[in-house]
Amino acid sequence: MTAYEENAHVVSVNANTDLSTYQHRFVKLTNASGEARLVVCGDGEDAFGVLTDKPNAAGIPGRVAVGGIVKVQAGGAFNAGVRVSSGANGKVNAVGTGDKVLGWAMKTSSGDGHIVPVLFAPIG
Repeated sequence: MTAYEENAHVVSVNANTDLSTYQHRFVKLTNASGEARLVVCGDGEDAFGVLTDKPNAAGIPGRVAVGGIVKVQAGGAFNAGVRVSSGANGKVNAVGTGDKVLGWAMKTSSGDGHIVPVLFAPIG
């Protein structure tokens, strides 16, 4: 799976809170005293990118894949090739009604917690 991550574009953005347990999940930006900071996405929300490390406090920079193919933690089972979105707590799921499309699954997920490569290319 390493070859998939070679084309991810990664940037650093400060976390708004401890995100050390949210590696490989979708994140979005929030306004914290005039500064864009990272928070975890909710169900069906638009995303800024995928958190690739574990910032453990507010103000600590987190590395975020903002485009390309990156590993994301699944929230359930789905097939390779389906459009995906953010589920609860930033996990990747197959797109549901009204969800923002965040990309495509590059491999099948066997269920919750499975790490799968996703082409992160929001179109929603």
